[in-house]
This record gives sequence, C-alpha cells and structure tokens, in this order.
Amino acid sequence: MSILRCSIALLITTKVFAEGKVLSFDERVVLAKEVEARPSARHYLNETFYPAIGTLGPVVQECLKQPNASTERFSLVADIDLAGKFINVDYQPKTVTAACFSHAIRDLTIHAPPTCDCARLPIVIEMNIAP
Repeated sequence: MSILRCSIALLITTKVFAEGKVLSFDERVVLAKEVEARPSARHYLNETFYPAIGTLGPVVQECLKQPNASTERFSLVADIDLAGKFINVDYQPKTVTAACFSHAIRDLTIHAPPTCDCARLPIVIEMNIAP
C-alpha cells in the first residue's frame, strides 16, 4: 500500500512536468518540500535519499578546501530520475562551495524512486556547513 501512496504523491509532479511549465528555483523548492512532507515519500527519502547524501561529507570537506570556498548556507534543488540519477540541478546562492557540491550530486546515483507515471522526483537539500 505504501508504494501506491508514493505513486499518488509522485503523480503530483507528473502534472507539473507534463504541462511543460518551467518552474523558478523557489517554486521547485516549494514543490520538493510538498512532496517531501507526504508520508508516502518520507519512506524513500529516509531509507534511500538521506543516507546517500550523508555519504558526501568528505566531498563537502574537499569543496571547502577550494579557493574562495565558504561555509555560507545554500539550497540545492534537483530531480531524481527513474535511473536514480540527479538531474536538473540548480543551487542558490551561487557560491564556490555550492557549485562544487552540485557537481558531486550530479555524479551520484542512488536507488531509483518507486515506479510511477512521473519521470522524476523533485528534491531540495538545504546545506548548513559546519567545518
């Protein structure tokens, strides 16, 4: 039954993408948070997404070693496609550290979201970096 609920939650994104509407960064954050708040999506996020992001701690440390890197808070939005790849990655503000992290996310592959009629699952990562 949880797969059915997840499919229903993810179907919300299908309508937005099927209409071809280009969402602003802020709209993508809102959409990702709406999906994330649904119990059906929480299982996937807790069991797959968050642990995968947690493995990127060493990458963040390397990003902080780059010239002009900072610990400024940033938000990253992306979509996870049905192959488990992070696509349509964007971030704000445009900092060296956020850019570095976004490249690492693009190279990450995780277990795909549950099968549904949508082509991708919107996510948001709000990074507060403490070196």
